[in-house]
Amino acid sequence: GSLAFVALGALILPALFATVAPRIPVESYLVKGLLFGLASWLVMMLVMMPLAGAGFFGLIRGFIVIPAAMVLNLVYGATLSLVFRWLIEPETS
Repeated sequence: GSLAFVALGALILPALFATVAPRIPVESYLVKGLLFGLASWLVMMLVMMPLAGAGFFGLIRGFIVIPAAMVLNLVYGATLSLVFRWLIEPETS
């Protein structure tokens, strides 16, 4: 499970973001990242949590899972987008 989590977060989702980001009709990469984080949270809540036996939105684990997972996914998406923007448009000094 841990290996799949690392592979998903370090390899698959960044590649997916790099593919999807240019198609998101928003100028700000931060907003693109937040939207990506929200989408990944929704997939996690509707697909991954039930597959893990936690029910939809992880409700079997408790109500705190919903906002905690959302915050973590939004931070992940924002960080991913800012690193992506920095890699494609580095600041010139």
